[in-house]
Amino acid sequence: IIQTEVTCSTECLKCPVLSLCPVLLLTSMSPTLTCREELERLAAAGVLEHLVVCFSREEPVAMETQGQPPVRYVQDNLLRYGNVMGRALLEDRAVLYVCGDAKNMAKDVNKVITQIVQKFKDCTIQEARNTVFQLRQDRRYIEDIWT
Repeated sequence: IIQTEVTCSTECLKCPVLSLCPVLLLTSMSPTLTCREELERLAAAGVLEHLVVCFSREEPVAMETQGQPPVRYVQDNLLRYGNVMGRALLEDRAVLYVCGDAKNMAKDVNKVITQIVQKFKDCTIQEARNTVFQLRQDRRYIEDIWT
């Protein structure tokens, strides 16, 4: 989740706009992150309230897990932080950038975001889908995906 206020220099993320990031859930296929030090610096400085990293092709690693087992996929972390994500998207007007493969990851993230919206708003699945559609229309759910 990235809110547009202050630009930061995190180059390894391929999103078109990077800025003040109260919550960053990052997944990568490999634990080699060229921007790891920058992300850790932003977290230490309080720019990031949460930095949660998972690696889809590696065994899950314990980072910020709040006593729960670490997970491998970003959609699992989205579920884990569903209340934070719901508040950020629906109350704080955060922008969600999804960068990755269209076949699996983006589809799974969309499904989880819809579930989060449904639970946060206490609404029907169709109302949640409509809200997610509106987030896309408002350019607050942006995808940079490939096949």
